[in-house]
Amino acid sequence: MGNIPAEFLQSAFLMLKPVANLIEKPINLMENIHRDDFLEDYLYMETWLNDNIPVPGEVYREFAKYLFQQNLLTKNRLPIGKHIVDLRKITCPLLNLMARNDDLVPCAQTEPLNDLVSSKDKEKIIWPAGHIGLAVSGRAQKELWPRALNGLQSVPNNALRQPESFALAWGTNAVNLATDDESQSQSNWSCG
Repeated sequence: MGNIPAEFLQSAFLMLKPVANLIEKPINLMENIHRDDFLEDYLYMETWLNDNIPVPGEVYREFAKYLFQQNLLTKNRLPIGKHIVDLRKITCPLLNLMARNDDLVPCAQTEPLNDLVSSKDKEKIIWPAGHIGLAVSGRAQKELWPRALNGLQSVPNNALRQPESFALAWGTNAVNLATDDESQSQSNWSCG
């Protein structure tokens, strides 16, 4: 199987909200094109949104089959490489950030995570934004992310000793904690 073209993926994203993306967005641009600050933000965002890359066909096929058709993640049977993801093995603190108006990853898909992990310390925040607004909106930058970062105070100090590798160690071990590879699950970030 070859690659899934970037244009196919972009079309699928646009069709999630066709009226907003194909009618309202251009109208909004025309109504605000005289504003330099709006135009600059608009062009930056559009450049980023449309900078897609092809996805390997087999990755796309497995993603659709395992996550959507068979729902293997919630059944603790999702294969990733040589490992099986078991969400019950996640015991570290969990902060589940969701966007109320997310059309790509709806809250209904993300909210059950809190009940599927074994973490004792877990919190969910449902933020009044869309998929991208959760990460980059001005309000999220001022209110949500400081609140989320305050939660890092509960993360063990040894995980914060190398700030430049913290995000990688955190992400890597979040996966390792959920797989059957016990030798790696506590390598960089001990959550217990």
